[in-house]
Amino acid sequence: MSLANCSACKTTYITSEDTKWIAVLLECIFIYINYLPSVFAINSLLHSTITISTEMEGSFLWLIGSTVAIVLVITTIVRMSSSSSSSKKKWPGGPKRLPIIGNLHLLGDLLHVTLAKLAKVHGSVMTIWIGSWRPIIVISDINSAWEVLVSKSAEYGQRDTPEIFKTLTVGQNNISMSDIGPFWHNVRKGLQNGALSPLNVAAQTQFREEDVKRLIHEMSREALNKNGIIKPLDHMKKNTARLLGRLIFGPTFDNDKFVESMLYEIEDVLRLSGYARLTEAFYYAKYLPSQKKVAREAYLAKYRIEELVRPLLSSNPPTNSYLYFLQSQNYSKETIIFCTFELFLLGVDSTSSTATWALVIPDPRTSSPGEALRRY
Repeated sequence: MSLANCSACKTTYITSEDTKWIAVLLECIFIYINYLPSVFAINSLLHSTITISTEMEGSFLWLIGSTVAIVLVITTIVRMSSSSSSSKKKWPGGPKRLPIIGNLHLLGDLLHVTLAKLAKVHGSVMTIWIGSWRPIIVISDINSAWEVLVSKSAEYGQRDTPEIFKTLTVGQNNISMSDIGPFWHNVRKGLQNGALSPLNVAAQTQFREEDVKRLIHEMSREALNKNGIIKPLDHMKKNTARLLGRLIFGPTFDNDKFVESMLYEIEDVLRLSGYARLTEAFYYAKYLPSQKKVAREAYLAKYRIEELVRPLLSSNPPTNSYLYFLQSQNYSKETIIFCTFELFLLGVDSTSSTATWALVIPDPRTSSPGEALRRY
């Protein structure tokens, strides 16, 4: 075994015929680091301290050297990722976070209960870290909430959108993902004063009554065929999608095939959103092969949604429909399609869940609304 030092280049040469695999291992580390935008310094550091050759012996020293290199890389990444995000801004106080996972270990199944308990300890305005770089400010005080949501809504209303959602929103061109500005105000105003205005909603009372009759009939038939056991959420989603379809395309809309396809796309987008949250919590997770696959699936979902909604754009919608308003603003077809899909996505998910929860309240097996909520 031999060891040679080069004082001019400050490089240590360690060689061995038996340890070529370590050369490959460290080269993989160098390649991986090249994909990490915040740790280019580590790449230079490793290249300036260890140069591998395969002409000498010394497997033991190679094992030590490679181990030190790997530990150095991991330690530096953790330290840089945890310090870079917190050093720029002064965040409100909160529970102590752990490296990499932040405060994820404190969040249980009943998130609202956990946050309420933490607020009693850390105050009504606190910071919860989802991973080591994603801070979330939790507000439990009505005055602070009013300041954030009303008084200074423009300052706090900027959106930080995962890449997957940017694909599915045509560059954040919808209400939920766009920053507060002219576009956001215009679309929101058009929706409130048109499709969702009290007058327009009241005008469709007879259609909603027919929907409820159909809902009761379908649930009764399922209960009869399955020994009294039903899944009300599925029926609520279908009923909500029918209602939204009339608000978007007009009161004469009645297309169960479209509704079924739309519900499938909604479930798929909700599934993809779970992967998007992973990259929000762990920044470098976006380099995982599974995330590349999710990105491809998002593009496929975007294509399917466009093919599903586009044929309905050629219809002649009534003036009180959401589609009529969007077309009157001369928005692009992509923007119109995904503003339409957004209303289905948010409306079906929230309305059907709320209605299903309401069905649980009268259940004689539940002793209180709180017990019903825990069951749900």
